[in-house]
Amino acid sequence: MVSPLDRTGEVFGNYTLVRLIGHGGFGSVYLGVHKDLGTSDAVKVIDDPNLTLQDLQAFKDEAKRVHDLNGLSKHLIAFMEFGIRQPDNVPYFVTPYMPDGDITNRYTQGSIVAVKDVADYLNQLSDGLTVIHQAGLVHRDIKPSNILINQQGSLVLTDLGIATHTYTVHPNAPQSPQSLIGTWEYAAPEHFVGRATNKSDIYSLGILTYKWLCGDVPFHGVGITTTGFIHDIALKHARQAVPTFASHGG
Repeated sequence: MVSPLDRTGEVFGNYTLVRLIGHGGFGSVYLGVHKDLGTSDAVKVIDDPNLTLQDLQAFKDEAKRVHDLNGLSKHLIAFMEFGIRQPDNVPYFVTPYMPDGDITNRYTQGSIVAVKDVADYLNQLSDGLTVIHQAGLVHRDIKPSNILINQQGSLVLTDLGIATHTYTVHPNAPQSPQSLIGTWEYAAPEHFVGRATNKSDIYSLGILTYKWLCGDVPFHGVGITTTGFIHDIALKHARQAVPTFASHGG
């Protein structure tokens, strides 16, 4: 896997990037400081040299639609700023920084979550998803690392699939199978051919529920190459029966 480009010290819009927080298959997240307010927020930078002018316009159009959702659900991340930095045409967006991280920090790998907690989580996430779907949008990337924990301990959906648009457009972009794990393991079959709908989000929520109740996702991809990995897990999602909880020792 190619090491992520560290943009610490660079400026995106009103923010100077001061620290790399994390890196995924579609970009890097930094702690950024606002040049005037001095506030710290999360800045996601999408590094994809293959993006066309059409892709950049699609990013701006969808980012505007997501920005319009601000304040409609406390379980949906707020978009504070977005843009395409010039002259290198690098898309970015800014959201509140949540130091408690994502929901994976609450449980060790393989943990089984209490049913009452799962029900509570689903209620919170469904509130955010309802707002997204009523706006005619699809999240497209529901997974544990995209579920943040705010200062009140509530769950907040982040990313909203904007970054994943680049991979749908450019499936041959350099990525390792390891960088895809955590996205495709929660993806509906139609997602693999770029036809995700709001029902795809519900499917992903079902996979998430399965993981919480039995400690693991139902399917894992196997493959040395990106193409092989995606092909393997896509076939499993589309053709294999979902393993019983008992098969995981539940």
